[in-house]
Amino acid sequence: TKTKTKTKIMRAIKKKTNPRVYLEAVAAVSGYDINTLLGSQKHSITPWVAIGMFVAREAGLTYAEIGELFQRTTGHCHRQCKKMEYPVNRSINEKVINEIIERKNSLIEQGELIEK
Repeated sequence: TKTKTKTKIMRAIKKKTNPRVYLEAVAAVSGYDINTLLGSQKHSITPWVAIGMFVAREAGLTYAEIGELFQRTTGHCHRQCKKMEYPVNRSINEKVINEIIERKNSLIEQGELIEK
């Protein structure tokens, strides 16, 4: 069926993609470095992390994988992703979400992951 095919495709993409690409894409679009994104609880930075978590979840990563990547708890990741699903949040952040997705795709195509 269509859903099973989509799931298989997403799993194949996920296996070939280094999860760090989502973090790199958020850093590139937001202008914050990775250490700042991972270590800060400032209100100016946390929305960027939430959007990154949401993009990673939409791409098929589990909450546990997202939590490990963004150094947050699984429950925190779940809450942030659910908040991003609200229509008002989704519409406000749609442009940024698309920019992060485009940057992620660019990083994958160019193989430009920064190993730290």
